[in-house]
Amino acid sequence: MSLRAYQLRFDDRGTMCPAGVIEPEQTTTVILLDGPVGDATGMGITLEPVGGALQPTSRPLTVVSFPSG
Repeated sequence: MSLRAYQLRFDDRGTMCPAGVIEPEQTTTVILLDGPVGDATGMGITLEPVGGALQPTSRPLTVVSFPSG
């Protein structure tokens, strides 16, 4: 079984942009999203190879919309 990582992504009008990786051995419970927010309307999580990927290799496990202000 190969190890996988959860990758946090900004949802920029349907384009999922990298924002951080939760590695399998990581025990920290707080992750700071990192990257340009731009016109992001939300954030999502994908399951990726360890180290993450520039483009999603799977469908998002979840996508949460940012509240509009």
